[in-house]
Amino acid sequence: MIVKIVTSGQTGVEQAAIEAAGRLELPCGGQPAGWHAESGMMAADQWAAGVEGNAVAADGTLLFYRGKLPDFFSGIRRKIAAAPDTWLEIDLEKFGGFRAAEKISGWIVAKQIRVLHVSGSAEDEGRTLYRSVADVLEAVYYLLMMTASPAGFSRTPHLRAVERRDLPTTVAAAVAQLDRQLPLKDRVVIANMTEQELPGLNVALGDYIKENFGLYVGNDDLMTACRFYLRRASVSPDEVASAILRALWLKLRQTMRLRVIK
Repeated sequence: MIVKIVTSGQTGVEQAAIEAAGRLELPCGGQPAGWHAESGMMAADQWAAGVEGNAVAADGTLLFYRGKLPDFFSGIRRKIAAAPDTWLEIDLEKFGGFRAAEKISGWIVAKQIRVLHVSGSAEDEGRTLYRSVADVLEAVYYLLMMTASPAGFSRTPHLRAVERRDLPTTVAAAVAQLDRQLPLKDRVVIANMTEQELPGLNVALGDYIKENFGLYVGNDDLMTACRFYLRRASVSPDEVASAILRALWLKLRQTMRLRVIK
């Protein structure tokens, strides 16, 4: 799980990383300390020194860009002899927001990255890259929370025979059971996800639903209920899990969604 974001504060991607850290209440720092984007773009040599120092201090470096990454990143990577798997480059022209978040969260888990260095393109005409980067980083954090296996909640539990008597047989019953079992923080996270982020819930909860709701041991009643719910002639266990998670999301948005008070 990410515990800190480090970045230089250059305009564009790095300022988006600072905003995302603020949204997520994550510590954020880096070199050079005390620089503010209001002063304009940071000089190239100062920026390069900051990127180099932050890359050395972090567990991994994440670079965002559209189309082409500034050349000097390659020079910094060679200079500090960074291992290839500690640098991840995301071209947002090739990766949509959610696909990018999935790729990044998988990399963070695989490499056990806790201190994340974020950098990339400085120029961002219209701030479209800025907005995309801030949203992707927030989605990454939510995906990591859902894959962290909260205390008391196993991702792939084994269903005991005695538990089969209590299997949910409707979508509403499955949603109610999840609502009771999930910790408060996970329900808040789900409630505040966007619709585009919902497929990421399958990373953490899809296997749980399929195992714990008996979709592998013949819970025909729930399968039938989901066929009617989705208005389809047939459904797979994966489709049932996705339908239940979407129904849970819709319910939680009514009760637990955070709203901005103006």
